[in-house]
Amino acid sequence: MLRDIRRRYHDTCVLKPRLDLEAHNDAKRQRSTDAATKAEESAKAKALAFMGFKDVEIVTTDAGLATIRAGFESRGKLLGTKGSFVEYLRSQLRAREHTYGQTRATDALPAIGSGSTLEEVTRIVDGLRPLFAKPLLFLRRCIRPAAFTGVTPGRGANRACEEAAGGVWQAHAQGLGAARGVHGQGGL
Repeated sequence: MLRDIRRRYHDTCVLKPRLDLEAHNDAKRQRSTDAATKAEESAKAKALAFMGFKDVEIVTTDAGLATIRAGFESRGKLLGTKGSFVEYLRSQLRAREHTYGQTRATDALPAIGSGSTLEEVTRIVDGLRPLFAKPLLFLRRCIRPAAFTGVTPGRGANRACEEAAGGVWQAHAQGLGAARGVHGQGGL
């Protein structure tokens, strides 16, 4: 038995642990690479969603909502699929989620839903009304996502993209300050 242990010592106690450690490190490296790729894709998706909804005019009062609803009713587009009031309300929900970070969990954002009935319109409108009192703040993480600014681990950001994103953020912050009656407000 001792002779057998001596014969297989190098394979059992030296080579096998080394190979196991290399396999473990390869798997860890692959998980890390997959996580980085997934994070980059997520940042791109969030940035694209932000860019798609940042120009949507957000309704912040009951009077504004009533005016828009009257416009859709006069055109006969209150219910339906394309260009209807229901779809307008859904774009409001998507814009609030992707541009301003309001969620169902923290802000009681109503579910988007899928119907085009009058009950669906009332459900979404009733869910939007409490949100009119909440301030709308751009999501800073979506304005300056790592995937679009050229930030890579161990390196600095692309300065031109950073300055452009910072300019968008500063303009938004100053607009908020002006709306609140605060002059010379800096970044939030």
